[in-house]
Amino acid sequence: MNKTNKIYFLAAIVMMLGCYALNLSYSYFVQTEEKNTVDSRVAELSYDLSQSSFSINANSTKVVRLAVSNTSSISMNYGLIAQTDAKNYKIQTINSNSYGTLAPSSTEKIDLAITNNEEKCITVNFSLDYNYTTINFDELNYLTRSNINNQERYEYNFPDKLNDLIIKNNSIFTTDENKETINASLVKVKTETNNFYYFKGNVINNYVSYNNMCFRIVNVDDEGNIKIVLASENSCSNENLTDESGYAKLSKDYINISYAKKDNNETNYENSNLLDTLNIWFDNKVSNKDNLIKYNWCSDNTIANGVYNSYDRIVNSKIPSYECKGKIIENYIGTLTADEVMLANNENDKNYLYENAKNYGWWTITPHSSGEENKIFVIKDSIYEDEINMQNRIRPVLVLKNDTLATGTGTIDNPYVIDNIFTTKSICEQD
Repeated sequence: MNKTNKIYFLAAIVMMLGCYALNLSYSYFVQTEEKNTVDSRVAELSYDLSQSSFSINANSTKVVRLAVSNTSSISMNYGLIAQTDAKNYKIQTINSNSYGTLAPSSTEKIDLAITNNEEKCITVNFSLDYNYTTINFDELNYLTRSNINNQERYEYNFPDKLNDLIIKNNSIFTTDENKETINASLVKVKTETNNFYYFKGNVINNYVSYNNMCFRIVNVDDEGNIKIVLASENSCSNENLTDESGYAKLSKDYINISYAKKDNNETNYENSNLLDTLNIWFDNKVSNKDNLIKYNWCSDNTIANGVYNSYDRIVNSKIPSYECKGKIIENYIGTLTADEVMLANNENDKNYLYENAKNYGWWTITPHSSGEENKIFVIKDSIYEDEINMQNRIRPVLVLKNDTLATGTGTIDNPYVIDNIFTTKSICEQD
């Protein structure tokens, strides 16, 4: 079951985050009870400010996440100021404070809920107060300027991180367990830095709704990022998930393309028709990329003993790898490797990736062979190969950030739904 963390909003005021760096010098003061003197030091506070002004629709709440960073070599005090012409509103912190002390080279993230109780759009501006005493902090003028009731507390149901939900909702197997016992499961692999998880077999609880489309979760990498593959360009439902719904479309027609560009006989993914077409699909279909990362897609075109290393892994040794042995291409969109498809196979060489793309082959990113006939691995109801100038369909793959929030359990009836509770929109929505 999906568990939500109950987090209490501590009433206060609030703050700011970033995209362009501002460097400020300031003095802060520490008053001691014994000497009743002020110790003044000068330090540099560096912070990024992506947005200092937020507009909130009438009778609504907007949640924003901001960060204040101390890049100096000493600890520093900070306070956050909110200013607005509105009269009927609240600004409340979520499990954090709008003031405090930052250790050297540290960052404090602050989640804020801004509630507009007026009948019109309001604008709230945030700035830093970097010159205050730690004694009698509650008496500062800017606390009253923010109209905050310091005594008010109420609970808020906060979404979970998607990567935590995936692990929580599945039985975990490790790669050294008997393969015969693994039919549908989440498998854990220990890496040098963390754990890597991937779905295996005919799993039924890896559905995720994103950008009004339905995807299947493929894996969670060792940084917590979540790779998802298209299952339908419509919402997650039994009606929308068909034998062909996982193929990408443009102008209502399925995309059917060659891997290579015209008059090009290369298996180079970076210079392929496949990559160009994926980018076109992304630009047409993905309207919001706030939750996405530019991922390091692996094009393994390395050769040993006269054959691609990918051919040796997939065909000869049948030992796929989740590690990249070849070239990295950074992009928002890509597709799967043949290794990832083989990793997903159960003992009967079946997996969920065959379910919504059964009738036609779709290109992977992985080269099969070169020479007189350059070929790429292709997927349908198994893994095979096809020449780069032949026509096959495509399955877009995206990667969600490791801090992506979601609700749901991952089933078709209750898919994970990405929760965009944090917003960076600075203007009111138009009716």
